Amino acid sequence: MTEIAAAIGKVQIKKIDEFNPRRIENANHMTQLIRDLPSLKPQASIPNSRHVYYQYTVKLDEQEAGLTRGELQTRLAEAGIETDVHWPDPIHLQPWYREKYGYTPGVFPHAEELARTVISLPIHPAVTKEQVEYIAKTLHTTLGK
Repeated sequence: MTEIAAAIGKVQIKKIDEFNPRRIENANHMTQLIRDLPSLKPQASIPNSRHVYYQYTVKLDEQEAGLTRGELQTRLAEAGIETDVHWPDPIHLQPWYREKYGYTPGVFPHAEELARTVISLPIHPAVTKEQVEYIAKTLHTTLGK
């Protein structure tokens, strides 16, 4: 970590008690707004735990949606919505694991499917309620509902 990144982190950590509730609020609102989209599956909540939604990642059912994750990202970008794919390759297909353990595609099919179909939507603390609603509305329009 660079000194600049550390300095930024030191300031940001002081705001964590403000940031986390905002992320949780945005994530809960987004989940309510997209719950009727059969082609998107938000992360499950685990009982007796608190998810702070550093990322709000959903799984796209490409067959149900009629488009790929890349196509969805393009359409959202055209609407001014930034998305991200944080894990484009499952860990077992990273070079070190492939070399060390001889892993090949197909060994962990669920991990490979998730790496291919998950997408993170913006719900960070700076995102407003109106922006969450715009993102959800755009998802409904794009995914046909």
